[in-house]
Amino acid sequence: DPQGIPFYIMRGASTETSHAFAFDRPRVGHCAWNELVTPDPDAGWAFYGSEFHWQKDGEMDMGPAMGTYQFIRHTFIRHTKAHEGGMIGAMMPLPDGVPQGQWNFYFRVADIDAAIKQLTATGGQVINGPDEIPGGDFSLLALDPQGGCFALVGARKK
Repeated sequence: DPQGIPFYIMRGASTETSHAFAFDRPRVGHCAWNELVTPDPDAGWAFYGSEFHWQKDGEMDMGPAMGTYQFIRHTFIRHTKAHEGGMIGAMMPLPDGVPQGQWNFYFRVADIDAAIKQLTATGGQVINGPDEIPGGDFSLLALDPQGGCFALVGARKK
């Protein structure tokens, strides 16, 4: 994108609705949230809004160190007609000390604590979290054994 943050575009092999990203309901094993951490949220909105018809849909103050977390609503065009795609994630300013912007993709797990055990047992590392998020789920950022960043979201089983 214009801020130098890599992104990807995916198109399904069929005309059926893809559920790779689960915007309609929680689906374990599917991407549940997309989060852009960017040095220029206004430029991010201009670019992604123009390219993909994304709109701001509310915000949450994350405090002075983290800034404003702005929610992304997606409207998609199919056969020249607009369709509501739902809430797909958020944009936030690049925090001080973070070297560059990136997309974080949150994958849904059934049990965040079981996922942490599996992650660490197989050579991964939790770098932030798990933290409770609005709605009662927990999220975390992690590194895979090769250093690739990814995120998880899920319930904490009692």
